Amino acid sequence: MVIAAMVSFSSPGFGIVALLLGGLAIGIAVVRRIHLPGLSVMLLAGGVICLGLAASEPMWHQSRPGTVAVMVDLSGSTRGARFRDGDFLRQRVRELIGDSSCRFFAFSDHNVEIDPSGPMEEMPADETRFMAPAVDAILLFSDGRFELPKASPPVYAVVDANLESVSDASVERLEVRGEKLTATISDSGSRRVASIEGTNGSKTIPIDPGKLIITRPITNGADMAAVKLNAGDLWPENDSLSLRVTADPASEKWWIGEGSPGGWRSFVPGSLPGVSREYLAPAIIVIKNQAADLFTRAQMDCLMEYVRDLGGSLLILGGDHAFAAGGYPGTALEALSPLSSSPPDATRRWVLLVDGSGSMGQEAGGGISRWQIAARAVVRLLPMLPPADLVQIGQFSDVVRWWIGGVTVAEAGRTPLPPTDAFPHGPTNLESALTTIARDADGTLPTELLLLSDCDTTFDHPKELGELLVREKIRLDVLAIGRGSGLEPIRRISAVTRGNVVEQFDSGEWARSVETLSRATLPERVSRESVTVIFENDVKSLPSENVSVWNRVWLKPQAERWASAKEKAIELPMAGFWRVGSGRVAAAACDLDESRAMAIAERIAEKPRDPRFSVRWENGRWIHVVVDAVDAGEFLNNLPIVLAIVDDAGQEHMSLEQTGPGRYEANLAAAKNPRIATLRVRDEVIDRAALPGRYAAEFDAVGNDHAAMRELAERSGGMVIWPSDHGSIDFRWPTREILLTPWICLLGLVLIGAGLVVWRMA
Repeated sequence: MVIAAMVSFSSPGFGIVALLLGGLAIGIAVVRRIHLPGLSVMLLAGGVICLGLAASEPMWHQSRPGTVAVMVDLSGSTRGARFRDGDFLRQRVRELIGDSSCRFFAFSDHNVEIDPSGPMEEMPADETRFMAPAVDAILLFSDGRFELPKASPPVYAVVDANLESVSDASVERLEVRGEKLTATISDSGSRRVASIEGTNGSKTIPIDPGKLIITRPITNGADMAAVKLNAGDLWPENDSLSLRVTADPASEKWWIGEGSPGGWRSFVPGSLPGVSREYLAPAIIVIKNQAADLFTRAQMDCLMEYVRDLGGSLLILGGDHAFAAGGYPGTALEALSPLSSSPPDATRRWVLLVDGSGSMGQEAGGGISRWQIAARAVVRLLPMLPPADLVQIGQFSDVVRWWIGGVTVAEAGRTPLPPTDAFPHGPTNLESALTTIARDADGTLPTELLLLSDCDTTFDHPKELGELLVREKIRLDVLAIGRGSGLEPIRRISAVTRGNVVEQFDSGEWARSVETLSRATLPERVSRESVTVIFENDVKSLPSENVSVWNRVWLKPQAERWASAKEKAIELPMAGFWRVGSGRVAAAACDLDESRAMAIAERIAEKPRDPRFSVRWENGRWIHVVVDAVDAGEFLNNLPIVLAIVDDAGQEHMSLEQTGPGRYEANLAAAKNPRIATLRVRDEVIDRAALPGRYAAEFDAVGNDHAAMRELAERSGGMVIWPSDHGSIDFRWPTREILLTPWICLLGLVLIGAGLVVWRMA
């Protein structure tokens, strides 16, 4: 290894003075004829000179070659590069760095140290990342299609000849403008063919080299649009884009249930989409007399998101399978509806009792005990009970231990249950537990006592216990999870109270069975007595309607009553309206005829845009949205405009920045998957758009990025190596400085001392 070194002086004048002093010493010795041996004079003069040189702060500069990292970009955008040929790569490296020490790394989204004599296989990645290893310099073989680092050792970017002029065609943009699809296609190679889906006209179109913008009317009823180029280059990633067509929200209407009107999309609950992006198109969804358990959890979540987050409109029509009769309590339908399935005041007391005896500690599978499953089943029942009713929850063994009591169902639902110190233990003394509960009841409200037990107990006075429960207005319902010795007495006691006993030995079904038992205790809440529905407020122009099947419901606080009826001089709410998040929900406690249902649906359907707001979307590598807000010629300033982005993974929000009078803007990076974008001002939706999923940024353009290479080289202190450059690189390795002053001082003192010794000995 070659080491370069040199000496420099910070203050050369001191060296000159030292030389003069040395000469003066010799001159004095001659003029005054002082007897000094020649050797002594030489030593003394040399010592003085050394001290003078030391004062000039001489430096020893040492340069030692460092280690070079040869980084080879094997991401998808460098296909066709010459440096992917191992023989060429090794030859080019030797040409540029000679025998300098080096290490080879391949990279895409991570670095891998490689043997350059082995295969150069592609490293697929969603994004190319340049991460400098700990070396002294980097020889980079890449197209420069990555985000530049903030800091790096000197980078010598080698321009690849094969990536200088590439042949590639790409679909750059795809967007919906009104009722038309617009695609921007760029072609730097030979003629290609584009296939177009979701539009009227020819399904294919030839693409000549250059840039072409295609605009086609969207096919009526199409929900997807796509443009795809035929195969013809090394980069198929950028050959296609697709998006979900964002039709005018007022032009599509969904009907869930029987009797779909003409022009509406008809669904049964099982066919309703279960992903949020499907809900961008409808301005109104009508659910006609459908039970909650017909919808999946994903569909319920989508309905909630459609109304609350996307600003959609929902109409719920009642009947013998809706509201309480349809199991709405505890579901999204109950939360969305302005009409409650349960009364606002307490009508009964619930006592939920879990068998906590030692036998319940047995494992039921998966490391979970029977007691844990039973406790969870009881806790899961809470959202399905009337929220204003009173509730007590506890466990029994030899004694009763209450987890919570004397509170409403709503309050209990906000309490962590069961307590952390609750566990099964002790013998079963069910007769004592039931007797205690009956004697503690105040009788002001009827009590629903729901018991979950394996019934492994004995009764001394079953008849007297049953009579006591009846006197205290307590109905006993039992979920028997085992055939214990006390099962038959329990059946007799339950029958006396007009309760039910259900046997269920499959622990996976306990929660469902508890829910079924609780529903059987509730009033049906479906009336079959004819009443006349009178419409009010925003729908008061509708003619009244006679209905013979209707649900007994209650208007929620903050909801607006839209219809009522009278039953024996008692006024009943029959329809209501309110806002949920950004959306609007109306509900009727009966199955209205088609004309009235359509009128309410049209009334609440959310229109797509507010005329005060003009919105422009630009869909490319970055999504750019511009909102101009003007009302009667006056700019609307300081508005809280929020952009909500929703996809299958969740949602994010960002505020638009005001960039001028009445103008608001935002930029966000495109994503891999299609997304739904919603613009809101406070609770009002002003626009929606479907954002196409997009390929990785490195495929936006392929070939060498000269500007990025120059910036990286200049920023790091390196340089760009062009294909015509064949000379060895001058790496300008950093040098190390060593101060020589102490060593020269020591030498000067030694010389002076030696001169004095020689003089004395002469």
